[in-house]
Amino acid sequence: MREAYTTRKASLKLADWYTAGILCRMLIIWATNRAEREPTDAEVQAMYTDCHVSLVDLIPRAPLQTAPSEVS
Repeated sequence: MREAYTTRKASLKLADWYTAGILCRMLIIWATNRAEREPTDAEVQAMYTDCHVSLVDLIPRAPLQTAPSEVS
């Protein structure tokens, strides 16, 4: 799953990537407030990564653009 995380990051617009991150943080705060115990840092990081990958999958991506070839 981590490979997908970094691969998808390269093909997204930066604004989309940050938007997904903000939504994940909000969901984690909501889930933490409703939890019976405080999650560990590792649990929070795992939740963030899983959430981010899931949200990034929902964002439509344009194909990666290649640099124009140099005209000789």
